[in-house]
Amino acid sequence: MSADALAEAYVYCGQIARENERDLWLAALFAPERLRPHLQALAAFAHETGVAAARVREPVAGEMRLAWWREALAGARTAEAAGAPIAAALIDTMTKFALPVSALEDLLQALTFDVYDDAMESLEALEAYGIATAGALTALRAQVLAEGRQPGAQGASDAAGAGLALARAVLDFAAGRRRPLLVPRALLERCGVSLADARVGGGGGGVRAALAELADAADARIDEAEARLAALPAALAPAFAPLATARLDLRRWRRARAAPFAPAAPWRRQWALWRWARRR
Repeated sequence: MSADALAEAYVYCGQIARENERDLWLAALFAPERLRPHLQALAAFAHETGVAAARVREPVAGEMRLAWWREALAGARTAEAAGAPIAAALIDTMTKFALPVSALEDLLQALTFDVYDDAMESLEALEAYGIATAGALTALRAQVLAEGRQPGAQGASDAAGAGLALARAVLDFAAGRRRPLLVPRALLERCGVSLADARVGGGGGGVRAALAELADAADARIDEAEARLAALPAALAPAFAPLATARLDLRRWRRARAAPFAPAAPWRRQWALWRWARRR
């Protein structure tokens, strides 16, 4: 790609991030200006792949979209990737900061779960899913912030990914997004709730007990991530900023409980991110 075309691709990623991954877009503002476009490319990629399931009616179409990304990142679709702004910017970011292709391949494989109308099997499976998805993206952002060097943040990013997945399981369910169902099947069964009831928001006290357990586990993992982050260079903090809004939404869910849940307003999210970053 020409320099001008690549610059336009990064501008496009910034627009996608601002409109669809605003928490990540805001978090990038705490990074040095020269690194922000690369963080926004990762945010745009997160959006593009994260909505693969929502954009298709048949799982095979979602699988094909994820397969396209795997091939593009492996260099098998050079011309097509050059014509796709998010792919072009992401591949350029990967090259500039030596980001591992294997982490993105594992992420795409984990996202196959989202394509199918399935239920997560266990708490361990949910945490593994989070480490491979949100955790991988956190680790990649940290490597960008470390200027391509290994930042030594794997433990912190794994804990962050697990915590974000646990929080997402609670918040998606509370907001009525239950396909796929991230609340683990084993946890529901232990709380006396059938999958059929969970799908339609039934289960009463059993569901509330399951979600409360997940929320407590999410807080514990977020605490672990923040404790590990405290031992790392302050420059890496923007990579972990989504922990702030996850914590904010979990607090809102605990206050609402049975009431319809909606994420915090944009200004509250921005304030939470700012306060979180100020403490780092």
